[in-house]
Amino acid sequence: RDEKVRNFLKVHLRQDRICGVLEEPDIEAISETMTYFEFARGDQIIVQGAPGYTLFVMERGSAEVSVDGKVCNTLEEGSAFGGLAVLYSAPRTASVKALSDCGVWGANGENIHRQLQDNSQKNYAGNRKFLESVNIFSMMSDRQKDRLGEVCFTEVIKNGVRVMTEGDAPTAVYFVKQGELLVFKGGIVNKNGALEGGSQIATLHPGDCFGERVLIRNENRTATVVAKGSCELLCISKGDLMTVLGQDLIAAMERNCILLALKKSPWYSQFSPTQQNEMSKAMEIQDFAAGTPIGQDLHWCVVIDGRLSGKANGSPVVLERGHFFENGKMIPLSMIPQGRLERAPSTSAEQDLKDLVVAAGDGASAGVRLGFLTKNRLAGLMQKLGSSTATPEQAVEYPRRVMLARKVHIFRHLSD
Repeated sequence: RDEKVRNFLKVHLRQDRICGVLEEPDIEAISETMTYFEFARGDQIIVQGAPGYTLFVMERGSAEVSVDGKVCNTLEEGSAFGGLAVLYSAPRTASVKALSDCGVWGANGENIHRQLQDNSQKNYAGNRKFLESVNIFSMMSDRQKDRLGEVCFTEVIKNGVRVMTEGDAPTAVYFVKQGELLVFKGGIVNKNGALEGGSQIATLHPGDCFGERVLIRNENRTATVVAKGSCELLCISKGDLMTVLGQDLIAAMERNCILLALKKSPWYSQFSPTQQNEMSKAMEIQDFAAGTPIGQDLHWCVVIDGRLSGKANGSPVVLERGHFFENGKMIPLSMIPQGRLERAPSTSAEQDLKDLVVAAGDGASAGVRLGFLTKNRLAGLMQKLGSSTATPEQAVEYPRRVMLARKVHIFRHLSD
């Protein structure tokens, strides 16, 4: 290969989300060992479900990407593809068919892994420090976090790129190091690989985790995540997570579900991350069988798995994973802004919940798993956090008083 080809490969490897974090010597080591392949029009370059051992870079020609027979992207000169299956030792998640005669360069998966592992070791200290700040790992041992720091990789995602797509098979769990990402439900991926339509259901910020639930339940992805601007993610494969954490993984993911709900709560989002951590630890977690009525003794409650059905302001409602309610009232997640609230939500936003019962489900989803605080438990928690509340009734009102205090201009700059 001549110098022009070498430069071409290095430029486009750097633009790949997997190789984007690598340094110049690492990129050069991969490019120097790449092999050239030719495919005729109509040939299958990659077959969905097959093992993935090679990352490709298209030098000439074009190809189409399809999932379950539906075209979802087009690859042109300079496109890098096939890296995710290599990185996570997973089956191919899509098929790639040549639309014209194509020339592609392939990088051996073992060589890529070697360079990524070397890079991960160079950045071990930084990755390990970041893991220390991730809430869901706060209950893990130092040894477990040390091991996770050794097996994690970094992905660099460009603006508008899909990190994962609803319906995809799960390969890894992601942690946001830098940037923001948007989470969508529904919509379709057009032939250029862009998401069209769908409803935005969340925004992810540094420190947030996503993609974890499907690893536990072995389901396909339930949402599409798209980068908003340039992002950097720390990624850990499904296999590595299970090997390092074992059953502790389930407890960590349940804790993450509770923490996310606390952050969205109009009242409990007013507390500091440290206080929210203490709240999540104080939560009781319990399974309830299908058909069980859920009483008013649960002051604050979040659905960890399964579904609840009932009525909100007289209309039928279903509460699924991540939905929460407080003191017999709920606020639809779509009406709660991201981040800490500067003002209490309007009265019209709150909906009265009645007749809550555990909805029936299939298999592992039969029944519901809830995380909750009773009034008595909340009173003990408030005292532990430094509040002078003496009774359960006073404890219930304390978070609301905190929010009201934040509305007063002269109190806004006071510490929690």
